[in-house]
Amino acid sequence: MNTQTKSGKEYLDHIALSANEKAELVSYVNQLENGKILEIGPGAGTALAEIVRCVEAAFSPEKRPEIIVFDVIADVFERVKETVGTTDVKLSYVVGDGAKDLPFESNSIDAVNLSAVAHECFSYGGGYSGIHRLAKECGRIMTPEGILTYRDPDGIELHTMEEARLTKPLARRFLAYFLPKFLDRTHTHLKEKVDLGYLETLTLQLDGNLLNIDELINLNPEVLEKGEMILRGKAGLIHEIQRHLILFAKEVGGIKMGKDEDPDSFIDPLNRRESFTINSPEAIAALISFLETENIAFTQESGKFELTMSALNLYYTKITAIAALYEENLTLKDETKQILDWGTREGEENYFYGSCEEVIARFAHFSLIKDGNGEMGYSCLSPISTDHIRSVERGKHSKFLKSQLERTSEDALSDRKRHIHFAKLPLEKAFPVLLNYYRETRHPALLETLQALMFILKEFTGTQADLDHLTESSGQGVKGCVDLCSTLVAREDITHGVVAVRSLLSSPHLGLIGGIASGKTTIGNILNKHGYQVVSFSDFIRDELNARGVMNPNREDYFEMANSMRRTHSRDILARLAIKKVVGEGMDKFVFDGMRNPDEIDFLKRFIKDFILIGVETATEERIRRVQVRLRDIDPTDRVKILGDIDREFFDPSPDGCRLSQVMSLSDVYVNGNLTPEENRTFIEDLKLPYPSII
Repeated sequence: MNTQTKSGKEYLDHIALSANEKAELVSYVNQLENGKILEIGPGAGTALAEIVRCVEAAFSPEKRPEIIVFDVIADVFERVKETVGTTDVKLSYVVGDGAKDLPFESNSIDAVNLSAVAHECFSYGGGYSGIHRLAKECGRIMTPEGILTYRDPDGIELHTMEEARLTKPLARRFLAYFLPKFLDRTHTHLKEKVDLGYLETLTLQLDGNLLNIDELINLNPEVLEKGEMILRGKAGLIHEIQRHLILFAKEVGGIKMGKDEDPDSFIDPLNRRESFTINSPEAIAALISFLETENIAFTQESGKFELTMSALNLYYTKITAIAALYEENLTLKDETKQILDWGTREGEENYFYGSCEEVIARFAHFSLIKDGNGEMGYSCLSPISTDHIRSVERGKHSKFLKSQLERTSEDALSDRKRHIHFAKLPLEKAFPVLLNYYRETRHPALLETLQALMFILKEFTGTQADLDHLTESSGQGVKGCVDLCSTLVAREDITHGVVAVRSLLSSPHLGLIGGIASGKTTIGNILNKHGYQVVSFSDFIRDELNARGVMNPNREDYFEMANSMRRTHSRDILARLAIKKVVGEGMDKFVFDGMRNPDEIDFLKRFIKDFILIGVETATEERIRRVQVRLRDIDPTDRVKILGDIDREFFDPSPDGCRLSQVMSLSDVYVNGNLTPEENRTFIEDLKLPYPSII
């Protein structure tokens, strides 16, 4: 079974088995005469086949809409074509790059189907920036009043602490197999959520004794046959573990989860230790040394190694690499390969399972576009109405979870799918829908989006947004945010592109990020006058260049040296040097300037309490003008070279390089970098610090 890729036949077969209600778009097909439908991420093609059948039935051949199928993996299309079968509906297949914009013209697509796609964009598309890019691009390519159907697993709020009792051996052994690799940040994609305290708050008990990860790795399967195992941690982490347990049980354990099926009747694929054989004495000695260094419990006799599946899963890549050095190949059972393949394809992923409220808030916020639509000329993706927001329980999955775990709340073991019908609505139509949904849910993410839209309403129509209903929200943070928003709305002189007030800063520990000539230095100087000591990451790079004899470096030298330092030491090396400086000099109030790699942000947010990241948003043309005017030694003056530096800084293909596109998406607050130094000073000082978040 090829489970290692998303295009494997068996993987697509599994996807097809759970395709009920995937083609949510079909109820809107009769509105799409001679239009264009876009299917993103078709999987096995089951949902697409349903849309095709509906188009065939609803339209005569000359009036049928065209269907475009988009994926980043060309191999899936062969299976999709088999599933769809023979049809005279016009179908075209497009392969794209997940790191780039969708390859379609603006205002060209009448309907988009997103079925089980958004969580993949999170995992493989750079975390939340992948979700934001998806929303932005869908908003761009859709026609006015165009339709988008969204279907994905429902999520829960991440921050609350929860407890799960693993009542069955399958769940306990799965945790021992899955958790060490999932939490090892060299393997998994936890970087986007590590600031939520996942790792710091997680505890695991077996029969009343606390376990660390090393102990968990070495537990024999027989030990997990009985006894009480309790997992405590953030609700979001436990929810993701439950989702992975469901996937593993279905895809590897063969549990079909039918209503009459008993999960205990299936063979547990993890109920054994794993073995493999190596012949070369040198390879045997090297592998023994490695396993002993990593404190892995194992037995070895005549080159036959035996260890737990958890240990093999975590160190499989290193073990195979050691064997390959001596021209040895590991001989593994087919079922073991299947488990390890799953651990690579799914077991390392940290997916986006947000709540309905969070999904709607992010899609509305990041799809906002000035497109001339409606009276105000602005559109965004919004549910058609609150009736078009549904969360549906998947009963078979919930039944399986309840057979394996016990949770404080029965709802915590409810596995659900969300169905949201979006439309690209003029802002004046979208705002009332989002406002009504906020009134129903009181969710802070929706509040943030409403704040953004209210500034658009006022700036472009003169409408005085009514904030009275928002002040009923609980929590001083929300109340304070609304009060500040009201103050800014009333002021006539705050007109410098302010779009949203999102949160208040009260932290002595800040970070400034932004592109070349975005205004970071100017804002840093203003903060310095307010008692913040500025720690520039560029200083550490310059020091290293000088130490190597490069005394008058240009910008290319800075790029290459930063990449070299991250590659040689670690991608967070500059953040580590910054922390060393802060601690060594006893700084209490500081601002870091110039982070450009996501690992740097990850490190700072893990080790600094109340760290607030400020993104400086500045128009490209303004940045080019500043570079040409300021005449710094490191800057080129040619426009083409300046644009080249801006592009390289925004997204370097090397993971060790500048990834400003990802870093900016991690900002807690944003400020408008297009202001003059005097406007910046007046704006900041008038607000007396803390700042508003301006997007």
